[in-house]
Amino acid sequence: MSIFGTAYAAAYAASKGGVVQYTKSCAVAWAKYNVQVNSILPGWIVTEMTNDFKDKFPERYAMIVERTPADRWGIPKDLAGTAIFLSSNLSDFVTGISIPVDGGYSCLLYTSPSPRDATLSGLPSSAWKKKGGGGGGGGGGGG
Repeated sequence: MSIFGTAYAAAYAASKGGVVQYTKSCAVAWAKYNVQVNSILPGWIVTEMTNDFKDKFPERYAMIVERTPADRWGIPKDLAGTAIFLSSNLSDFVTGISIPVDGGYSCLLYTSPSPRDATLSGLPSSAWKKKGGGGGGGGGGGG
């Protein structure tokens, strides 16, 4: 939610957005000391906290998977490559960025089509959703 707003968790989304802005501010302040400040924005990740999500909210879970180009929720080790890169000297000139690790969730335009939009696109609504063939923005996110 650091990238998206949400009506149902405004304070949570604001705190996540604050992390992104804090990352940028610290990067600017500390760059002269050769300190790089970056953040990782995890998407929907299976953890102990989210383990029961699929059973408790099957429709929402399915919507998240459908919207994610990788066609799955992430697992903690999916974050490892980004963390290793950012902690290595290979990222010495990378600062002030927030990297989504979300299986493509944040880059896919997603909106539920109206019957008119689905008809105009020439695609079945299920394909239309996955390919992002319409206006509107994405909903919440795990990041």
